[in-house]
Amino acid sequence: MKKLVIIFGILAFVAACSTKAQEDLGIQKKAPDETQIKTNPSLTLPPDFDTTPVSVRSGG
Repeated sequence: MKKLVIIFGILAFVAACSTKAQEDLGIQKKAPDETQIKTNPSLTLPPDFDTTPVSVRSGG
């Protein structure tokens, strides 16, 4: 019974902690700030993508 009271006291203490303390303890996860998220630019093909390389024959 004494262990149950101690466990309940610890849980009540952790539940009463600030959000910062809960994040530090790993109880509550911090959501990303949507204004800080950067999007990557679209991928584009180079203008000469369809051309094939010219083969160079050695004059041997």
